[in-house]
Amino acid sequence: MPRRFRLKKFRRRKSDILLRRYERRLVEALAELQIPLLLLNFALFIGTLGYMYLSGGDFINSLYMTVITIGTIGYGEVVAGSDTPIGRIFTTFLALWGIGIFTTSVTVIVRVFFKKDVVSIYRRIMMLNAIKDLKGHYIVTGYDEVTRWLVKYLERKDIKSVVITPDSSLEEELRENGIDYYIFGIPYRDEFLYAAGIRRASGLVVNSKDDAEAIAIVSSARLIRPDEKFHIYALVSNEELVEKLYQMGASRVVDREQVLASRLLAHILHPESSRITHLFDRIVFAEEPDVDIVELYVDENSPYADKTLMELDIGRRYGVNVIGIRRADGELEVNVRGNTRVHPGDVLIIFGKEKDIREFREKEVER
Repeated sequence: MPRRFRLKKFRRRKSDILLRRYERRLVEALAELQIPLLLLNFALFIGTLGYMYLSGGDFINSLYMTVITIGTIGYGEVVAGSDTPIGRIFTTFLALWGIGIFTTSVTVIVRVFFKKDVVSIYRRIMMLNAIKDLKGHYIVTGYDEVTRWLVKYLERKDIKSVVITPDSSLEEELRENGIDYYIFGIPYRDEFLYAAGIRRASGLVVNSKDDAEAIAIVSSARLIRPDEKFHIYALVSNEELVEKLYQMGASRVVDREQVLASRLLAHILHPESSRITHLFDRIVFAEEPDVDIVELYVDENSPYADKTLMELDIGRRYGVNVIGIRRADGELEVNVRGNTRVHPGDVLIIFGKEKDIREFREKEVER
């Protein structure tokens, strides 16, 4: 067997570990219904067969008579022959025997579906199957207000996300807040990362206040996805942790307090242009649905290298504008014109309407 095929088969098994676990729990929970349902069906069979014998083969009314008898509904004799002495003796014994089976079966069914939480298990199975169809989504570990807003903003950009949290008591809150995909488990364990579709995801957001857990999540995810196309973003509250996470393979580490301070500072330093500052602030933080900004890195093999903006003709082709170029030496050039030349190592800053940016991203940035 080829090594690549064995590797794919192994990954498929890893991805299905959590799904198979929930399926086993569902089967185990439903197994308690076997005997009650068997007895209930047996009672329905005996009752229907007896009334058919008394009525000369009236199946529908015989079944109906059996149900209202063992269900203690009792609308009266609706089957021919049930009002005879033999019929009433049969009905008496069926009621004494069948009512006990019926009430026991209903009690067991209610207990299984509520105490065993069958509905919740089934919902998670369906959700895991739905996650298997996701591609290009983001995995978000931990759930708090930051996570809630992040998922909301990603949804505005038509980007799906899967939340991994160990706290299963949050299920109702997750559903109320519109979180469509979530997994309850330890975020740094492979089975949960695979179940969240890490092999098909675009990136991972680490939102953990525990330093050791943050390091474990980043390292586990990077071992599964060592490729550069998979981005790992970490949100921390400890400056000492930043360098460690970069060493573990994080693409970008963001300090919570620094982000808040930087955002506030932008308004303090530019009070006379607060509207513009607020607009760019909203664009950067994905809060402005109509416009967007994207960066395009130009490497040596890029068709953009060593060409002028006029030759690239990005504006006509996509309806977007190059508003600046971050040169390879770090200098930011904002006074760009048609004859401005793009060099390898430059980063183009593209601004435009959200739909045009999406088209540009799909055809140029992510190709």
